[in-house]
Amino acid sequence: MKQFFKEALSCFYPPRYKILCTKKVRSSLKFMSIILLLTFLIAGVLYLPKLFTLKSSIEDQLDNFVLFNIQANFTTSAPIKIPFSRPLFIIDSEESHNISNELFIVSKDSIKYRFFGKKSLPLSDFKDVKVNKKRVSAFFSILFILLLPSIFIILYIKFWIKYFLLIYLMSFILFILFELTHWRLKFKQILNVACHTAIIMIVIELVSVPFGTAYLLPLIKFLGIKIYAITLVLFAFFTVAGVIFANKK
Repeated sequence: MKQFFKEALSCFYPPRYKILCTKKVRSSLKFMSIILLLTFLIAGVLYLPKLFTLKSSIEDQLDNFVLFNIQANFTTSAPIKIPFSRPLFIIDSEESHNISNELFIVSKDSIKYRFFGKKSLPLSDFKDVKVNKKRVSAFFSILFILLLPSIFIILYIKFWIKYFLLIYLMSFILFILFELTHWRLKFKQILNVACHTAIIMIVIELVSVPFGTAYLLPLIKFLGIKIYAITLVLFAFFTVAGVIFANKK
């Protein structure tokens, strides 16, 4: 861990790129992945205050419904269990199950769920969400919180792909440009530099998400994730500087 933080600090000290560019590409990608994970966790902590206002926010949004009607009309010959062994989710047309270790049990008349206690929401509450918005918003809040681990994993994969492609593209462009100068490096060396200079782009973007990223000047969306002009310019600047310092005798 000490070595990792030492490497992270080296990213902000250009003369160290003479050493960083000689690392194995696999090691540099691992470093970038850990930086992304740690920054994700920091952004998640900064996002926590918004979770406390989630229920009231959903309540306010439910007032926008003019019509919202759910009719659960289904029949099962046997309970549908997901997964089959030790199920977390059960669908059963009969009210024959009392919730124990499951997270959700859906029947024709109600949704039973478990989250710091056992609760039940009659499906009739969905016929008028404005009148029953307190119970309905509580259910949606809990559903969102339970989905957070899956959302976290999906977003992490999307952001990893985004940053990897930006790193690779930046490395490829700079490799071609620097081939025309006396600062030329091997492609893998430039890739190593870019994996480390990306820390600036990653940290600024993700830490800004809970507060708003409009100031970073969004350019385009990729995989539903924005690419920003300000951080892209900073990434390019520090990568160019890293390559130049990596060439210094």
